[in-house]
Amino acid sequence: MKNTESAKQQIEKTLKLLEQMPENRRYFYNTGVLMIEITKEEAIKMLKKELEGLRGNT
Repeated sequence: MKNTESAKQQIEKTLKLLEQMPENRRYFYNTGVLMIEITKEEAIKMLKKELEGLRGNT
């Protein structure tokens, strides 16, 4: 439970930071096997989806 709360807080902090970042910044997502470049919008969408999944598990 504590790890879930910590993960939620980290994602929320990251989303706030992303909102402040410029549009032309490069973002990367690590799949565990491969690191891929994604857009700011894709990064926000992925983080929100992950956060929603964590909220559903509480």
